Amino acid sequence: MTDTTDAIDAAGRSSDLDSAVESRFRSLFAGLDESAAATAREVVEASETRWYADLLSDTVDAVAETDDAVDARSVHAAGSAVELLWGYYRLRDRLLVRLSDARAHSLTMDSTTALLAGDYLHAAAYSSISSVPSSHLGACVERLNESARGLVGTFRSAERASPRTEAEVVSYCEDTAGRLGETASVLGSLLADADEAQRRLLGRVGREASVARQLRRICESDPAATAISPPECDESRLRERAARRREDALAALRALPGSVDRSVLRASVGRTA
Repeated sequence: MTDTTDAIDAAGRSSDLDSAVESRFRSLFAGLDESAAATAREVVEASETRWYADLLSDTVDAVAETDDAVDARSVHAAGSAVELLWGYYRLRDRLLVRLSDARAHSLTMDSTTALLAGDYLHAAAYSSISSVPSSHLGACVERLNESARGLVGTFRSAERASPRTEAEVVSYCEDTAGRLGETASVLGSLLADADEAQRRLLGRVGREASVARQLRRICESDPAATAISPPECDESRLRERAARRREDALAALRALPGSVDRSVLRASVGRTA
């Protein structure tokens, strides 16, 4: 395939998956009018893309032997679970800004409501993954649980001391966005019956690509609306870091065996530039 064809095919798959994920979110949030549930719904719906769900789906497509080898319901459920944890991350990141007195910010979120909404998103992720109709359900739940525990631990540490230096910001991105990217890729590889060596490489692709994407997002974000855009960080150096992490993702991609359709995942990595 050409790069243009790859991009068109990826865009079509992404659109179909996004619609399925949105439908799943509407079902999860239906009838919940409490302020915390409303906040949770708002955070999830405000995400401009479903990048993590797309990454998971692209991983399945890259590894699976045929287009229908993996039940689409499994892909939608697992993709939704990771997107819900991404919503949890974004909510807690906002809360770090809200609780910080170190600099001015423009957020007015009520702390108690935000914490309850985060708890709901956390629980909803488990609800979504539990509906995976797959023989790999146990492994998928275990992987999601490992990721969720890691996020909780990272936020507890950040509440005590917010990331400020370049190294701290990169580490924070690795422990949050990078963790979610690796989780999305590993879940996709589990659903597609990838072997252990492939899962490790695919997890690396997801982690490095996600760190690259998040570093770029920080450089382009409103400093008053993110917890990790402090003055100690040089934007040009963060962009250089992002470019290196993207190259690391491509290197892991090249290390995958020929049986894996690299073109599908190359499009995912390309969306981090």
